[in-house]
Parts: sequence; C-alpha cells; structure tokens
Amino acid sequence: MKNELIVIMIDDNEEELKQTFLHLKTVVPMDQYDLNVYQFTGFHDELLRIHADVCIIDLNMKEMNGFQVARIISSVYPDTKIVFCTKHNNLVFEAFKYDVFCFIRKDHLLEDLKKMIKKIGNESQKMYPIDQMQYPLRSIVYFEASHNYLLLHMHDGTILKDKKRLKEIDENTLDGFGKISSSFIVNFRYIKKMEKEKVTLLDGTNLYISRANKHRIKEKYSLYILGDCYG
Repeated sequence: MKNELIVIMIDDNEEELKQTFLHLKTVVPMDQYDLNVYQFTGFHDELLRIHADVCIIDLNMKEMNGFQVARIISSVYPDTKIVFCTKHNNLVFEAFKYDVFCFIRKDHLLEDLKKMIKKIGNESQKMYPIDQMQYPLRSIVYFEASHNYLLLHMHDGTILKDKKRLKEIDENTLDGFGKISSSFIVNFRYIKKMEKEKVTLLDGTNLYISRANKHRIKEKYSLYILGDCYG
C-alpha cells in the first residue's frame, strides 16, 4: 500500500516554483507514494486548510519572507516538515532558530530534493519498541530519565513509560536525536530555538543543556540541519 505524501510549495517566483515541482516529481518514488502537491506564489490563508507532510518554502519572498511563513505554518501544524529553499546558502544559520527538517539549495535543487525524500523515507520507517508495541521515532519529542524508568514525551501530548534507563539509550542509534544532559535526549525536529544553556521546544517547554554537552550538542544540531540535505 502506498503512503500519501502531501507537499506544499511556496515561492513568489513562478518559474522557480515550476522548476522545483518538476524536479520533485522525478525524485519521489511513485511506487511508494501517492504524491499531492499544492503550489502557492506567497502566503495565503488557503494553505492553512492543508495539513501537509512537507512544506517547501522559499526564503526570499518579497511580501512575507520564508521565516515568517514557516512560523505561521508551524503554529497550526507543528508536525509538518519545514524545508527552506533559497539561493543564499548563508541563510541556513538563521534557519537554526526554526524547526527545520532540511535546507535545499536552489543551485543544487535536484540533488537536495533527492536527499530530502530519502530522509522522509528513512524517518517514516524508524520505530521505537515498548513491550509488544512499536512507536514512530518521529513522534517522540524527547526521552526523560525518571528514577528507574524512561519517559517518552510524545508529539500528541501523551507520555509513555519504558522499563529502561536513559543511559541504556545510545543516541547514536537515533538519527536526529541528541543527549543534552544526563536527564534528556531530544528530537531535533521539535526544537524551536537553541540557546547557550537551553533548548526551547515547539510547545514552549524549556530543557537545559548540561555544561558537559553544550558544545557537542550544538555541533550535532548543526550537522542535523546541514548534513541531512548537504552530506
């Protein structure tokens, strides 16, 4: 059975919007996905009626830039994957302030779109087992140490309990996660902002970064955004 893949594309340059669409159709495996694409030449209220899996946003639009558009979409659909697309590669550092799934360079459009689709496929297949159940890793916001148990804070607000300790979890086996302290392992896709001593999640939760993890976690978070679409 195919998975539906709903994509919103926003770019005020119609020619570049068309080019991105044509490239996207060539990289999506049609035997795996039913692709539905909605194209907009800027921000419109209509796009907020669409619960997309992925939103590809040009950063350099005139009326409302990509960062502003992303903020609105994420406030309505926090699980939508935000992908920034631009000719100005230096803007990737500004993108760290947002919940970015990946970053696409317009001068490497086909290459980066392929990597985006690969990342979507990899993420959708990864699961975390508890007893006889399997839970998608992408739905786990963060792991929390709690006495002799492990608490899984899920995207829908539920909290699951696993009979493990946090130290038994190897963060290197969890793509897109990072251990910020002895108490927390965080899913990078739910980070709204990373500061010197804490991360702020999309729901406003603040989790503090230990001094021992500060430099390592910031480097890993940078590689998460850059590496997945550039590497």
